[in-house]
Amino acid sequence: MRAATIIVILVLVPIPDAVAQGPDALRPGQQVRIRYRCEPIVDESTGQPSLANRQTKTGTIVALPSDAIVLSAAGSTLALPLPQIDRIQVHRGRETHAWLGAKLGFAAGALTGALAGYARCRGNAWLEDDIVGCVLIGAGMGGGVGAGLGALTGSFISTDVWEGLPVERVRVSLVPRWRGLRLRVNLTF
Repeated sequence: MRAATIIVILVLVPIPDAVAQGPDALRPGQQVRIRYRCEPIVDESTGQPSLANRQTKTGTIVALPSDAIVLSAAGSTLALPLPQIDRIQVHRGRETHAWLGAKLGFAAGALTGALAGYARCRGNAWLEDDIVGCVLIGAGMGGGVGAGLGALTGSFISTDVWEGLPVERVRVSLVPRWRGLRLRVNLTF
């Protein structure tokens, strides 16, 4: 009986660390790039707040309260309200461009090799009958060398990989009040 009670408690009581958040979940410590609709800026001459258009901030998530994302960016911490956020991208590491370099190198090398093979066979009486073979051999050799050099060059070039996360357009929440709860619905267009 005691074992059955423990199993029922383990199944029914949610354990926060064991709940799967999924790959799209945001967590403190993640590097993100967030675009939001406006940022309050205080006009120094009048002291009144004014609004700038869309801004993009890149930084590290510090905290995730229910109504904002707290971000550490450029030495300062700022809270971005969720209704103002248009796009969230999570940093997924860096990738090299070796494959792209190999493809571009192959194309350039094959073209150069084909032209060199054509030029070599064109003036030679022994090889002039097999000009197509010369062009194909030149293209193959040039493409192989170009692919190798392109892959080597592309492996030294790396860029950040950013994955976009879906931004909720409708948010429904219960807000505590002095005498009960209030239903709040936020629509973002």
